[in-house]
Amino acid sequence: MGRPRRDIDAERGKRLKTIIEEQKITQKRLAELIHISPETLSNIINGKANLTEDNARRIVDLYPEYSLFWLLGLDRPKTAIENAQHVIDKANTMYRDQKYSAYLRILNDLGYDTNLSDTISVHKTESNETVVLSKEEAVLYYEEIQHMIKSYVHFHFAHRKERS
Repeated sequence: MGRPRRDIDAERGKRLKTIIEEQKITQKRLAELIHISPETLSNIINGKANLTEDNARRIVDLYPEYSLFWLLGLDRPKTAIENAQHVIDKANTMYRDQKYSAYLRILNDLGYDTNLSDTISVHKTESNETVVLSKEEAVLYYEEIQHMIKSYVHFHFAHRKERS
């Protein structure tokens, strides 16, 4: 009984062909560099064999500008730089949402009523004022408040040290 048969992911072969074309390397030379036969490499490119993770790692080791996840068909960004930017963008979005939520908590703690949508409507019942802020403006205000609090704490900590 042989190895269990895996479904062939033809997308991996297409992506490998893209690397070969962009790097202007022959299939024969790449096969030599990653220690497989030229026939196996041809079969991968033509969708008749699967590109294994080990072989994909060898290729990415040779050409680190490409993302292993992209080559294996697990992620959209092609290059490592695009992949890093993709991760950073996701993280920034999450971080911005956390700042947005924190700003809303601050407003609620200060006695403002807030209504959520793509914008924040802030209503102060005492003065009957309503201000509408975009999510980006709310994040900027939160960063400003955060900066003011840090400055305040730093100032008072410094003065407390002077008095001691």
